[in-house]
Amino acid sequence: MSFEGNNPMEIAFILVIVISAVVFAISFAFLARTQRTLTRYAQHPEQWDLEAARDPAVITAIAVGDYTRAALAYHDLTGVSLNEAKRVIEYLQMQPEVLNLVSKPKDGASPLDAGIRELVRAGDLEQAITAYQSFTGVDESDARTEIERILWEEDESQRRSMGSS
Repeated sequence: MSFEGNNPMEIAFILVIVISAVVFAISFAFLARTQRTLTRYAQHPEQWDLEAARDPAVITAIAVGDYTRAALAYHDLTGVSLNEAKRVIEYLQMQPEVLNLVSKPKDGASPLDAGIRELVRAGDLEQAITAYQSFTGVDESDARTEIERILWEEDESQRRSMGSS
């Protein structure tokens, strides 16, 4: 096919069709890959030990982005293979709301709160804010307010325990 003598509009039209086809092919490949990834992680969470996933060590590691440490902690708690633990942690990273499928501990403390409190107690307030944001989806201002509230509760708890000693 020669473009000599062709109308510039025809050439532009052909280019638009070719570019559209390429964009469609790339988009389709990306969506197919995403679907395969989601299917891979769409194991049945109800078969996992989500109570272990709510352990403060696991929650804190996920919150700070240390997925290797989270997988190791989950592996240690459950005895599943490291590969399976990695899959569980990756799924929880993509779907943190799955942890809400499990009932809260009897004392009423949330596992998220337990991990956040560990960061607050360690004095790592910025990391606690980031972790709170990643798990709740709130903006930085709301996360900072909540971390300040937790810090205040921790201070009050220490004052009460010192006063009763």
